[in-house]
Amino acid sequence: MTKMFKREDFNIVTESPHQTEPSPSSFSRKNETSAASGGKLLKVVAVSFGLLCVLQVSLNVSLRLGYFTRSISESEAQVALLCESNNNVTKERDDLEKTYNNLLIRTRQLESSHENLMREKEQMYKSLLKAQGWVHNGSSLYYISSVKKSWQKSRDDCWDRGADLMIIDNRAEQDFVETYQKRMWIGLSDAKTEGVWKWVDGSLLQDSSSWCPNEPNNGSGKEDCGEYIPSKDCWNDHNCFHLNFWICEKKKA
Repeated sequence: MTKMFKREDFNIVTESPHQTEPSPSSFSRKNETSAASGGKLLKVVAVSFGLLCVLQVSLNVSLRLGYFTRSISESEAQVALLCESNNNVTKERDDLEKTYNNLLIRTRQLESSHENLMREKEQMYKSLLKAQGWVHNGSSLYYISSVKKSWQKSRDDCWDRGADLMIIDNRAEQDFVETYQKRMWIGLSDAKTEGVWKWVDGSLLQDSSSWCPNEPNNGSGKEDCGEYIPSKDCWNDHNCFHLNFWICEKKKA
């Protein structure tokens, strides 16, 4: 028995002898279409990449602007603090300068008051000394007695007044003594060693030009004390027990 096969069972594909092959122009159009699509894609990618770069640059600029803005703000704050500090220092300086000027004025006032007080003190001192019989001349004070005593008692009186018999060691002092026109004991003696004249401070007589002519002569053998003779404006040696006026001297305090 012969088995019958259908055409479909063999699934045979046959080509039609009339089927047309693709033409070269068709391939060219397809290639151009593919190329165009690829170009567009590249352009999109390039534009996208460019946009990303722009965004990156913009972001960097924004970040840098933000950093610089903060830096500027911080700098401005520091400048403000410095200005405030400078203003405080300037105010303190002005206050110190004002205080210094006030102290300077006060110091000058005190100095002026001190000078006035010193002048008043000096005037009172002179008035007191004058009341006590003292006279100011040069750097010393002098007391001229109104009574007569021996040389030693005259010296004792000077000691009681905080002074000693006068030492005449220059012409100005001799001229000062001359104005009183009194015969007076002075602080000169050779009682310890005859012929060796010493002042009451222990110093040797250096200048003998003030002795009266032919003096000292120890005329009576007991003339060991020096006196001033106003009529002759010179010195004489005399008996120490003779009664004379005297002149005391003390350095100004």
